[in-house]
Amino acid sequence: MFRNSLTHVKEMSKKLYYNNLFETNKANAKKVWQGINDLLRRRKNKTFSLTKIIATDGRIITDGNEICNYVNDYFSTVGSRMASSISVPTDADIHHKSLIRFNSQNLFLMPITHNEILTIINSLDSSKSPGAHNIPAEFIKLSANVIAPILCDLYNYSITSGVFPDVLKLAYVIPVHKSGPKEICNNYRPISLSPFAKIFEKCLCNQLNNFFSSFQPLNKQQFGFRQNHNTSLAVSSICNAFVQCLDEGKIACSIFLDLARAFDTVDHTILLSKLEKYGVRGLPLQLIKSSLTNRYQKTVVDRLKLNEKLVTCGVPQGSTLRPFLFLVYINDLALANEFNVRMFADDINLTMVSDNYLSLQTKVNCEIQKIDNWLKSNKLSLNYNKTEDMIVT
Repeated sequence: MFRNSLTHVKEMSKKLYYNNLFETNKANAKKVWQGINDLLRRRKNKTFSLTKIIATDGRIITDGNEICNYVNDYFSTVGSRMASSISVPTDADIHHKSLIRFNSQNLFLMPITHNEILTIINSLDSSKSPGAHNIPAEFIKLSANVIAPILCDLYNYSITSGVFPDVLKLAYVIPVHKSGPKEICNNYRPISLSPFAKIFEKCLCNQLNNFFSSFQPLNKQQFGFRQNHNTSLAVSSICNAFVQCLDEGKIACSIFLDLARAFDTVDHTILLSKLEKYGVRGLPLQLIKSSLTNRYQKTVVDRLKLNEKLVTCGVPQGSTLRPFLFLVYINDLALANEFNVRMFADDINLTMVSDNYLSLQTKVNCEIQKIDNWLKSNKLSLNYNKTEDMIVT
């Protein structure tokens, strides 16, 4: 009897869910087809398959277990290896502390509400990976009313204790090929998803965004991962600067920087010191520090997921907090030089205007050295293959 009742409740919940999905997204073809494919159980095989990998020392690895462990080792240590290879200037402290204006206001994290969790759960993408806990987002959405109060209590306990649950720090990483030979690890982007961690981090991110928006400490020329900011606005801002330069009969030098694995080389000590100056102190800072430490990951290759590896550097892969923390980390770059700086996350445009070539060359060479010092001080490095410059006249 109970089994039949449960089956009936599940079927009715499923029907209501899809009715609401299709009604809400009538004008969104992508969402509609996602719902149809979900109903018809048309699921893409997202398992990463690799039969050969070329190690950094030239070895060719073909054994499945060895490939899985090598790829996991590579992704878990690539950030710390790159950061350790950067030569930090002796005056590094100037470039990651003194530039930031001290904010006397403190962030206080408010208790998370039941409705807030329900809203975030309903926004989860059912087609995404279930993560390390192997609980699909679709199931979480169907059981939202039951689990939301429980999650609410657990998340609020973390806020009051300043401790991020270790169980939410394990990530299953799926490598996604970007470009180039598929046998080279550097040609892959690691993707990780964890629904329960995402829900909690989204709640924290909302409060952090509200706090930072109130005091406007984020650079207005940062167009990445921010509401009402996008690539179109970034391009428009650059083009307007060029038009003004031409109207005034001046010469502009524009440099386009691309940072190499910037999210993976973020130094935790530097990040936390910046957050503290911006007003994130006490328990909120302790909670973010807890979320960054003791992180582990497993890389999934051909359904194999072997040894866990500790990640000691970078902002967490797959974390909702990841983009926001990076924006905070790179925010003071504009204060370290006299370029007109525009950023879209780790893609940076530097523009300098002058009356003649000689003056422009002198200014650019002087200020680009300051950029180099800031990057090294913050343990970031350039991807020279994607860094370009041009003269506008």
